[in-house]
Amino acid sequence: MKLDLKNVKKIVDSRFHDFMKEDEYEFNEVDAVSLLNHKRADIYIKVKLVKAILDVSINRNELDYYKFLYEESLNVFTKGTFVEPGDSNKNSFDDYYKQLVELIKSIQNDKEPNIYIPVDKYNTPIDGAHRLAICAVLNIKVKSIKLEGITVDYGLEYFKKNGADKNFINRVLSLMLSLNDSIRISVLWPSATVNINKVKELYGNGYIYDYSLNLNQIGINNLSALCYKNEPWVGGVDNLWKGAKLKGKNCYKKDKCTRIIIFSSQGLNDSNKIKEKIREECNGSKHNIHSTDTLKEANEIIHSTFNNDADLKLNTLNLNKLGECLLGATSYDLIEDVIFTGSIILELYSLRISRDVDIFIRDIKHFDNINFDSSWGTHNQYINNYSFESIEQVFIDPVLVDSYMGVKFLSLDELIIFKNNRNENKDINDICLIKNLKKRTLSSSDLEFMLYNYKFKFNRLKNIIKRKVKKAIKWKQ
Repeated sequence: MKLDLKNVKKIVDSRFHDFMKEDEYEFNEVDAVSLLNHKRADIYIKVKLVKAILDVSINRNELDYYKFLYEESLNVFTKGTFVEPGDSNKNSFDDYYKQLVELIKSIQNDKEPNIYIPVDKYNTPIDGAHRLAICAVLNIKVKSIKLEGITVDYGLEYFKKNGADKNFINRVLSLMLSLNDSIRISVLWPSATVNINKVKELYGNGYIYDYSLNLNQIGINNLSALCYKNEPWVGGVDNLWKGAKLKGKNCYKKDKCTRIIIFSSQGLNDSNKIKEKIREECNGSKHNIHSTDTLKEANEIIHSTFNNDADLKLNTLNLNKLGECLLGATSYDLIEDVIFTGSIILELYSLRISRDVDIFIRDIKHFDNINFDSSWGTHNQYINNYSFESIEQVFIDPVLVDSYMGVKFLSLDELIIFKNNRNENKDINDICLIKNLKKRTLSSSDLEFMLYNYKFKFNRLKNIIKRKVKKAIKWKQ
């Protein structure tokens, strides 16, 4: 179906009229959700916010979380003015939010909504982001009008270049992963000789974002375990993914970073073709790149590598303790509903031995109804000592949590906040351990890290032997 230029101009913001040169424009009726696009990262925020507004049962903190992200995105778009360009009268965040709520009601009450969304040649929405988000949530079809003379890119790179911090990027990326099942990642190992710009070129319009990690040999081994955990040759929790060490050795090259490339896949064949082209650029070696086949795999690796100090954590990650936590959470069938906190995190990163298991549990009733080991306890009651205000918040905000093999751990930054607030003698010592670890990561050589790791393992073994000796003496008495 077609519309003449005069009628198209009535429904398209005047900002774009100069780009419209055709006498007629064709429009197609499509599902609103089909226009969600990684080059409009802001729309994912709007979709989540609209869902939260419409959900009367939602926790207030969760609604405030999406409002906060919405405000941050507008702050970047408007360079802090909150004045919308074009045919709009919005001059503050309150204006934006109030008009969004009114627009939701208007579209809900319209028995035959007639929503037009201008898109560029890649089907990226040029305008009408709020209308599109509402229609995506309400499952309403929209009419897309393709304007060939303009392209837009308000993806993650746009926000980064315009002052958004890493935590904001992390949060938006997490929303994208929950709403876009085409997202995949590639890991470009240090052994790869290909130029990153060449890699971006190969992914073309599907490229979303990339970031780097400074990993030592231990970090590469640990990341290999995470990437290849489903491969039989890697092993499993019973042998601590032993096969990953050999793979890591082949992938590692000193003084070279590891890059994570996030992209939108057009299908497994398309992803594999690009992977093979990258391998050709690296003399055909299979130790240069790893690509995920599923959204779940991409999600897990991103949540293990994108948070603050991700390379620090991978460089000291204790697979033995990770395996214990994985088995524990799985045995109680709570891997999705538990976040480990407290001293167990210190042992996870090879800082000191922990004697108990502290967790946040999504629903405290589960803890009361399950026969947990006596060493397990909840921190739900200590929430006032952390930066977040509700249990729901810690389960939706990726900045607060690190994840390995699907097991979630509170971030080191949050643990410092807790220990600062509680301020017992052991907390003061633990804060020193964490801060010293962060300093060590910035300057240490591989040899120093290995010695540090072996020292921790030796102390761990010494503690185990001590406990066994004490038990034996007590038994004899």
